[in-house]
Formats: sequence, structure tokens, C-alpha cells
Amino acid sequence: MSRIGDDRLAGKTARAILKWFEIYIDEFNEMTRRARRRFECRDWKGRHSDTLERLDLYDKILDRLAPDIRSLLGEQVCEKPLWTSIRERFSSLIERRFDADRARTFYNSVTRKIFSTVGIDREIEFFTLEQPRHEVNFNCGICKKYPPGRDILSVIRNILLDHSLDIGHEDMERDAALVAREVSLRLWPIIGFDKVCTFEMIEPIFFRNKAAYIVGRIIADSRVIPIVMPIYDGSRGVYVDTVILAESEVSIILGFATPISMWTSSSTMPWFLSCSRSSRQNRYQNSIPASGSTGMARRSSIDICTGSFMNRTRNS
Repeated sequence: MSRIGDDRLAGKTARAILKWFEIYIDEFNEMTRRARRRFECRDWKGRHSDTLERLDLYDKILDRLAPDIRSLLGEQVCEKPLWTSIRERFSSLIERRFDADRARTFYNSVTRKIFSTVGIDREIEFFTLEQPRHEVNFNCGICKKYPPGRDILSVIRNILLDHSLDIGHEDMERDAALVAREVSLRLWPIIGFDKVCTFEMIEPIFFRNKAAYIVGRIIADSRVIPIVMPIYDGSRGVYVDTVILAESEVSIILGFATPISMWTSSSTMPWFLSCSRSSRQNRYQNSIPASGSTGMARRSSIDICTGSFMNRTRNS
């Protein structure tokens, strides 16, 4: 085939791989959108079924696309110079996508499906040792900013109201007071008497196993502190189990514990990754598969272990 013919074939194949990546994302998101209803209906069996289905989805998509790619490339399917061109075309197609890192990982998985690669083949795969950089959109449409102020209790109460679930809250005033106390203790050394703080919260609720998570960050005197409130379902309604303000603990939830009901917006992930420079470099990249990894689906069943203040107060 001529060089022009090879270029056209490379472009066509790159577009086909991107189409399959978008099919994967659409089907994945459709599954995660069930999470809220499963939680509100206490449908833990259905939640578990969704988790298994989601974990199997990645391999099933690869099985479905492989014949398509082989048919498209024909006798040239294993020609590595052609795949080098496909990689270049694919890179151009995804360079402005917020999920470009996951798209590169998906592309690598396609090459490994075709070539049965063991290890890394740098000739045809994406590979880098550098952590990806993300453009941050601080005005993303799914993030709500609460006005600066010193009344932490009112802010926490409004956050809980804005993230209400259909099951009802066991005792929202109690939970708001407990969370506000912990947050105030954390903020006191930073803002003291004369400064205020701003809360920025992601509006969608995150779900994992039998827990829901309210996720956001606090801007206090130019410092950025992550805040996560795990929500559990009790016999009398939902309750806030604790409030997590430490980067190391938040990184577990947003790293090893992902997907929760995961990042379905072009702005959510980079917004939260900006919580702090150290977190961006050392912690939260776990939320994004690195280029060169063999797959994207998280299979961890790690439990989130945090210091619950509700165990000490719910029955008091």
C-alpha cells in the first residue's frame, strides 16, 4: 500500500479506536448512574451486581473491538510501523480531551489485545514516566461555591441540605454540628479570629459499596484543604460517619477506591486534583491510570477505615 494509503488507514483506525473508547465510557457511565438509586433503595445486591458488571466491561469492550480492528487492517494488522502512525493519529485526536490519559491507556490495551504484548512495547504504545498535567477549570458547572464566612455550622448544614438523599437524614442538625466542630478545629490554626474560608463542593454525590461521599475542598487563607464526608444508611435514615480532612486519607478514597460513581464530567477531576500541589504529584494521580498500564478498571475492594465520631454519638 502507498504511503498515502497507509496514512488514511492509520487515521481511520485511530478514529475507530476512539469510537470504541467512547462506547466504553458511555457504557461505564450508564452503570455508575445507577449508584444513587441503588443506595436510596438499599439495593445492595444490585449494587454488587453493577460492580461486577463494571469490572468485566473493559475486557468485554476489548473483545468486541478486536475483530473490528483486525478486519479494518487486514494483512497489515501486525505491521508495527503502521501502528506507530496510528498512535500518532490517535494522539492528535485526543490531545484536547480531559480524559486523554485514560484514552492513551485504552489505546495501549488495544495494541496488547492485537499483539498479545508481554511487558511494554515502546514502539507502538504510549509510554511516559512523567505525571500528566491537567488544566483546571475553577468555574466548572458541577461545583458549588459557598460564600466566604466564619459560620462553619451554617455552611455545613447547607452542604448537607444540598446533598440530601431521598431516604431522609437521621439527624442532620447533630451531624452538621459534629462536622462543623471537626472542621473548625482543623481551620483554627489557619484562619484564627480575623480570616474567613470558602467551601467548594462537587454537586454529584459519590458512591462506593454501601457508602456515599460528599466531596469538596476548603480554601482558607490561600491554603487548600480537601474535605470528604462519608454517608452511611442507618435504621433511621442516613448519617455522616466522619469528616476526612487529611490528604493521605482522601487519596485512599479517590485513588484506590475509585471508581465510586466516578468522574463523568470534563471538569470534575482536574478541579479536585488541584487541591494541593503535593497531592497532585504524589496522591491523586491514582485516580488516573498512567500511560503504559495494562488496564483501566479498578479491582480493589479496599475498605475505607477512618476515625468515625458517629459511632460514639449516634446512640448517646
